[in-house]
Amino acid sequence: MQNSEDLITNIPNQEINITDNLLQLRAINVISKNQILLLMKTVLSQNYFAFPDNICQLLYSRAMGSPISSTITEIYLCYENMFIKTSLKSQS
Repeated sequence: MQNSEDLITNIPNQEINITDNLLQLRAINVISKNQILLLMKTVLSQNYFAFPDNICQLLYSRAMGSPISSTITEIYLCYENMFIKTSLKSQS
């Protein structure tokens, strides 16, 4: 197995902290939040893909096309959207 960082385009690897912040804002109970975060960490640690004849693992990002990548991208974009709205409100 080969470790790979830059073989393909990737998305940021901040999903655990962002998800934790978003779940706190939604007032999810602590047990459910911890279960969601544990499940997410487990899925994200299994970040393997095939590249020609090798099995690779991205250590610091998520591969585009991975089954979880679209969900992670939505979480990231939701967080960015909240950040932008907050910044615009503070400027007015």
